[in-house]
Amino acid sequence: MITAVVLAAGASTRMGTHKLLLPLGGEALVRRTVRQILPAGFDDVLVIVGHEHDRVVASFQDLTVRHAINAQYGTGMGSSFRVAVESMPDSAAAMFALADQPLVSSYDYHLLLDAYRTGAAGIISVRYGEITAPPHLFDRRYFPELARL
Repeated sequence: MITAVVLAAGASTRMGTHKLLLPLGGEALVRRTVRQILPAGFDDVLVIVGHEHDRVVASFQDLTVRHAINAQYGTGMGSSFRVAVESMPDSAAAMFALADQPLVSSYDYHLLLDAYRTGAAGIISVRYGEITAPPHLFDRRYFPELARL
């Protein structure tokens, strides 16, 4: 089983409003990101929520995904990695995506998953020109390190 994890726990403090709930193309940003991931071929989709979790979950509650609440979201992204690892006991690998990257397409997510399935690498990262940035896919052997972040 390979899980797609959407990190959606932050408080958007720099934005001044909850950016994941802002509309884009007629839907909340977080919902759009989740919808982009769903057809990519992952076995499981897990959304890690925190700040205003009830409102965030309501934005995608009709989609076939599960969620986990990061009560410690204020401590940083590392706490979301811990919650994710604890919520994936049967996953052989996990792709971590940011909920505020709505322009990453289903095809892009599929390419990442396919690269993992066809290669021997335990970590698959994406490059945007000279920049390496999420989403990233990690083999289960790296979960203990992710949980310590």
